Amino acid sequence: MQITKPTQLTLEGRGLITVRPNDHVATGGEGSVFKVANTILKIYTDPSKMVADDMPSKVRALSALSHPGILAPKGIITERSPIGFYMDYAKGTPLTPFFSNDFRNQNGINAAQTLKIAQAMQEIYAFAHANNAVLVDANELNWIVAPDLSPKAIDVDSWAIAKWPAKVIMPSIRDWHSKTFNELTDWFSWGVVTFQLFTGIHPYKGTLQGFARGAMIDRMKANASVFSSGIKLNNAVRDFRTIPEPLRIWYKETFQDGLRSLPPFSFQGVVSVPKIQKTIKSSQKLTHKLIYDGIKDPIIKSFYCGLALTQSYKIIQVNTGKVILNALGKETEAISTNNGWLIVSEGLFTWVNGTSLEQIPVSITSDFTHAIAYKNRLFIVSEQGLSELSLMIFNKPILSTASTWATMPNATRWFSECGIADMMGATYLLLPFANSSCANVRVKELDGLTPVSAYLGDRFFSCITVNKAGDYIKSEFSFDSDYRDYIYWERRSDLPSLNVATLQKGVCSTITEDGVLNLFTYKSPGQIMKINDLSIEMDMQLFNMNEEIYYLKEGSIYSLKTA
Repeated sequence: MQITKPTQLTLEGRGLITVRPNDHVATGGEGSVFKVANTILKIYTDPSKMVADDMPSKVRALSALSHPGILAPKGIITERSPIGFYMDYAKGTPLTPFFSNDFRNQNGINAAQTLKIAQAMQEIYAFAHANNAVLVDANELNWIVAPDLSPKAIDVDSWAIAKWPAKVIMPSIRDWHSKTFNELTDWFSWGVVTFQLFTGIHPYKGTLQGFARGAMIDRMKANASVFSSGIKLNNAVRDFRTIPEPLRIWYKETFQDGLRSLPPFSFQGVVSVPKIQKTIKSSQKLTHKLIYDGIKDPIIKSFYCGLALTQSYKIIQVNTGKVILNALGKETEAISTNNGWLIVSEGLFTWVNGTSLEQIPVSITSDFTHAIAYKNRLFIVSEQGLSELSLMIFNKPILSTASTWATMPNATRWFSECGIADMMGATYLLLPFANSSCANVRVKELDGLTPVSAYLGDRFFSCITVNKAGDYIKSEFSFDSDYRDYIYWERRSDLPSLNVATLQKGVCSTITEDGVLNLFTYKSPGQIMKINDLSIEMDMQLFNMNEEIYYLKEGSIYSLKTA
């Protein structure tokens, strides 16, 4: 069923509800998802299939699974006959960003919090099994993490319960040594997902002699995991020693030795692995210069305008170390404007005079959900779409909205500088560019893929997505000057994070493996200059600050230049 105009539907046990096209969240598989206030609705594309599968009875069976970590269906949606089901909405972040070092650094996610999430997921599995349900396809896309770090299982309608078997499973979490789905195959899947949560990498990725790069399923069938002798992992993979020993042993027995058993359910906590401060030396090819030493107060986020946010939520000027403002939290953006800086932190705006450092609060009448920044342009996201902000100084700073670009708010996934929208199954990119423009680009190459991370540079866009097989795909676009035409290329990625920075003159810098810095231009993306240098490591997070290339490593900022 298509929702092309305001439509009244009946929710079993709740009554009438009006659904509008702008309530659309995503389309895929057998139907579309909509969000109305605090309710999520899944509406089948072909409602007759719902009746043929006796989904009304299955929904009633699943609705009995009462657990705060399970977003189970609550009841049937009807329009004369059943067309779908509904559930409660819960605010949360997809699980996949928690695999990424960059996201973890920005949000202060440590090993103890990782263990808390993994154990809570384990409790959800145990509860489901105790109630005769098997999760089967609880891959990383079928979890969200609430602000209090409690995980919640979604897509519960795909679980196996009573007479309803499971129909699909993402190959990356499947136990290829079992012909059926049961509690032990569930625990194998839990192991795969939580191992990525602890380490950042799938247990059957990395480079291993005898297997082609990306031959994940072949390695799963051969029990050739990251615990294999001779495995090569890049420097961005987190230390296995942070995993509690009983669980680390179980991971090895499961992934490498092929044993199947229940995982340990009690741990003595995580091991604190001290970081070794490495001295980064320049070479004949590359010059590294320490700009900010983050030992005492590590940097968690940098801004194009030359400011950065520390772990204690201080906004500092990087080249001087001066504290510009005490931020209210990690949800902070900053731009340079009107001979000062405009900063938004946890929804509140402040203009800081660049000379006197006077802090002047400013307000805006528009309601918004969050802010994003592209270079020295600041935007807010609201029901109206993406609106650019304009600051003018009279007797006091006045903040207002300038241009607004319409989008479907529920269907758009926002990243630091841009958005990716699912318009009824068709993917669009919302990309600010130049001084006052924003492109809305249809990109069929991303249809059916789930975005995980994204980066926007001048005439260049890069993102990591997950396909239905569980493969991470790095997709990149090089645009013409008005963002109407583009060149597209892609490759597989072991990790769900990006490491790229671009300059206005068109030079793109990326790190995709230890020991190599890749340079190319958006005009000639296929012509890559590789600088082989042992000082380059995957955990050097590149960024552009005032049209110079820097990187963030272990909370410190370094400049990086070719010698």
